[in-house]
Parts: sequence; C-alpha cells; structure tokens
Amino acid sequence: MKKVVTYLFLAFLVALAGCASTSGSVGLQNGSADKIIEGKTTIAEVKALLGEPVSAATDDKGGKIWSYFWSQSTAYPVPGLNNMETKSLNIRFNKNGVVVAKDNGSNTTRF
Repeated sequence: MKKVVTYLFLAFLVALAGCASTSGSVGLQNGSADKIIEGKTTIAEVKALLGEPVSAATDDKGGKIWSYFWSQSTAYPVPGLNNMETKSLNIRFNKNGVVVAKDNGSNTTRF
C-alpha cells in the first residue's frame, strides 16, 4: 500500500510540472527593444539588437516596416494555472534607414 501511495504522489507531481514553450525574438523579452530611439536608431542597429524581423515590407515612400513577435506559453493540467504572454513590435524606417516610429504591444492571458 505504501508503494501505491508513493507512485500516486509522484504521478501527481509530474502532472503539476507542466511544460513551457517560447518562440520569436528574444530581444522583445530581454528589453533590447527599449534601446531603439526614434529619429536616431538605424536599420543596422535594429538588426543587431533584434535580429531578422518576422515580416518586412516597404511603404509607398520607400521606407521599410519591420515586425517582430515573441510568445511564451506555460501549460499545466489544472485550469486557471495556464498562461500565455505575447509581445509584438512594429518599427517604421524612413527611406534613409532611420527609425521614425515604433509600436509596442503586449498581452498576458490566463486560462
């Protein structure tokens, strides 16, 4: 009987352990995006800080728009303990490759 209780307790602990998954630009998580200054930071500096963007586009004035995304989710077998955090960053460069605008977004969801 003692073995059964021990095995059930270990199974319970394993079930509560859960798992985590992270994807996207680490620079959004570690604060590197805060170093980007509108009117000063260049496209090469952004690339050095954050790496390649998830998506890139060119606007009608010859400027570029780069988008970055980061997400982390943690899952447990118990409702209410699950968590998903997301961050996004859109950066607009002028035709000379200097940041003219940036738009941050973040969200945390528990389920």
